[in-house]
Amino acid sequence: QPPPCHIIYAPGKPMFDIGGRLYETMYYNTSENWNNHNFKLKEQVGYFRDAGIHVYGIGYKTADIWKPDGSIDFQKVYDRLLDALMDDPDAYFMYCIATDNPPKWWCKAHPEEITGYANGTPDFECNVEIKNIAAPSMASKLWMKDVADFQRRMVEWLEASPFASRIFAYRTDYGVNHEWHYYGMTQYMPDNSLPMTIAFRNWLRENYKDDVSALRRAWHDETVTFETANIPPPADRNRPSAGIL
Repeated sequence: QPPPCHIIYAPGKPMFDIGGRLYETMYYNTSENWNNHNFKLKEQVGYFRDAGIHVYGIGYKTADIWKPDGSIDFQKVYDRLLDALMDDPDAYFMYCIATDNPPKWWCKAHPEEITGYANGTPDFECNVEIKNIAAPSMASKLWMKDVADFQRRMVEWLEASPFASRIFAYRTDYGVNHEWHYYGMTQYMPDNSLPMTIAFRNWLRENYKDDVSALRRAWHDETVTFETANIPPPADRNRPSAGIL
């Protein structure tokens, strides 16, 4: 059975409570890059193991295990966790469900759902997250539905697997560097896609309490409506109005 896991506050700092044993909130994190053939990694894992830390971040790139037919290659996940336990039999894992570099097949199947760029176009061959990569918009309801289903199946499989007692937490990632930053954030001015435009207009309705006159006063535009308001273009974004903002 999985051990009960909590974050507790010991005098002066938080700690992981895993099955009644306290661990520092520091762990050796590889996210989705654990590679049992990487001898430098094995050496570093040995340092953590011998120091009695035994807590690691591990996972798998979604694009490497989520197939176009919707299935998941659980064998790869099994093999990676087994490799990690061979390096440290006392290990506990924070499992990273890494969707930061999403499957190309999903993006190609749903081009209307991917992030739009005010200063460029999505590049389906790009894998650099800070550039104009083709990736689902954070406002895409279809992506949220599909990736939530993927995450549910991953967790259900892991909780029913022999490794359940070794997983103390899950982490869901998206955006640049797993950190939920917008794709293309360096120079491509995200996100003006249709899903984000719809989300932006819904936010305007909420923010201005569905009062179009309040919107027009704020925007200094007597013609704008909640149905026509658009995400600011590059010219507006590049004109400072509050210091450097």
